[in-house]
Amino acid sequence: SVFAAKHRATGKGYAVKAVLKSSVDNEAALRSEIAFLRASDHPNIVRFFQALEDEEHLYIIMEACTGGELWTRILSSHEAGLGFGEAELR
Repeated sequence: SVFAAKHRATGKGYAVKAVLKSSVDNEAALRSEIAFLRASDHPNIVRFFQALEDEEHLYIIMEACTGGELWTRILSSHEAGLGFGEAELR
């Protein structure tokens, strides 16, 4: 699950993806996702800040992306016979 968090000192908002370790079938794939996010530096890829873990969970701290669900916007646009212009896709 993903939830919003705020840095106590700065007040900056973040998204935290909490993954229950016992529900992960392929821990190597999860660690690979974290490595990919850590190495990525692109304006169209969510920015990774830190990964933390305790005995039960792995927490991935990322930039908070507002504006709703991308998949919902894509489906709505498709169903309306529209699409996304080049400027929107940048």
